[in-house]
Amino acid sequence: MGKLAAFLEKEANRIRAERATKEPETAREWCEAVNQMMELMEGWIRESDPSGLLPIHCYTFGQIERKIGYYETRALRIATGYRECTITPRARWVLGAAAIPGETLADIEGTIEMQHGPFTHYSIHRIMRNGSYQWLMQNEYKIEKRRPWDSYPFTREAFEEAMINILE
Repeated sequence: MGKLAAFLEKEANRIRAERATKEPETAREWCEAVNQMMELMEGWIRESDPSGLLPIHCYTFGQIERKIGYYETRALRIATGYRECTITPRARWVLGAAAIPGETLADIEGTIEMQHGPFTHYSIHRIMRNGSYQWLMQNEYKIEKRRPWDSYPFTREAFEEAMINILE
């Protein structure tokens, strides 16, 4: 028996037990939410760039989270020569809270990141407010001053401003 086979035999019960605790409905719902957001953002970019100046690369992004296991979603990469913006899901299970000024904080129930290289520039957080999900943005450039209530609504205008800040 090879080393991998021996390891799997030894760990089989733990692996099966861990798999049984996953939340497939949460994973499915999160993937749908992320994919809808990616389609929305891609559509906004294409509407703003009818001549196709910005190449948009859609790709499959896979990752593992302890509670929901492995999942795959859409992701985007937009380039302008030497600058690029990647938009990927960070995680469904995120520690933290967010709110726009004047509202009470709500637990973050998923985050998408917009970044250039290894630096996250904007976080798009999903929160539950009044029985439905809403998306908020935070500018990570202001990390030293950022507070959870410094979020603002995710709108086309906010998204376009973030894209310009990352790509310029």
